[in-house]
Amino acid sequence: MQEFPITPRNQIFETTQRVLNEAFADGLIMSQLVIRVQHYKDLCVEYGYPLTDAVVGEFVHLLSTNLRKEDHLFRTAPDEFVVILCGLKSQAQTV
Repeated sequence: MQEFPITPRNQIFETTQRVLNEAFADGLIMSQLVIRVQHYKDLCVEYGYPLTDAVVGEFVHLLSTNLRKEDHLFRTAPDEFVVILCGLKSQAQTV
């Protein structure tokens, strides 16, 4: 299975604007999620970066396997991710 690509952080504003424009033009909805890995710094201090990176890598894998190909995943900080869900047809899909 191919890993879901993480869009480069410097493209977040451009991608968000494009997705908003496309959603507006097509009468669709988009949603943006900000997800923070709790206790990231505590994990680094207690167990070191190799284990912390493995935990974050597993989190990204679990997250990315549940995203659609039209969605976008950004890593905006060591412990923070932004997901843009594109082309939603109803508010119910944003929850």
